[in-house]
Amino acid sequence: MNRTLVIGSFAALGLLLFACATDPDNKDPVAQSESALFSGSWTQLTSEEFLPVACPRGTVADAMECTGSNCDNVALHCGDIGRGASNPADAGPISEELPNNHVKCGPNRFMVGVKCSGSYCDNMSITCANFAETTRGSDLDCYWSPWFSEEQQYQYLLPGYAAAGIQCDGSYCDNISIYACPVVLN
Repeated sequence: MNRTLVIGSFAALGLLLFACATDPDNKDPVAQSESALFSGSWTQLTSEEFLPVACPRGTVADAMECTGSNCDNVALHCGDIGRGASNPADAGPISEELPNNHVKCGPNRFMVGVKCSGSYCDNMSITCANFAETTRGSDLDCYWSPWFSEEQQYQYLLPGYAAAGIQCDGSYCDNISIYACPVVLN
């Protein structure tokens, strides 16, 4: 009887996790995968010794990759939303030792690039842009992703969401969290 109860408990837990992972209104990004991405491609990895990376026009950052000690190398997945980008501008830098360890894009702007300076990409800046006939949900619709680093390597956002900021923590900005907001096509 205990065996049946244990198997039944695991089955119930599995169904519960499946339901949470597939509920589009659930903002808990626990069960994420590459299927959550807009159609698109990855940038090259960048770090303090490389040029900044930027998404091609008409794409937004909807996932991030981190490799190397202390998250030394970062890349963006650039998802196609079919709208032209305009007014790119840098925001930041951020670092764990600076007064601001986070940066957000302005209203109705999304992250389209990232650059690093300092050892192990310790200081990060982002590039934000507007998109034609596109807005983002209110801050109530946005969320900070779970922390990730080179041990997890990737952070995917919920379907229909794009990056609108980042924050970091730990030595050399080793841990990163993405501020994710819904992409609303008008």
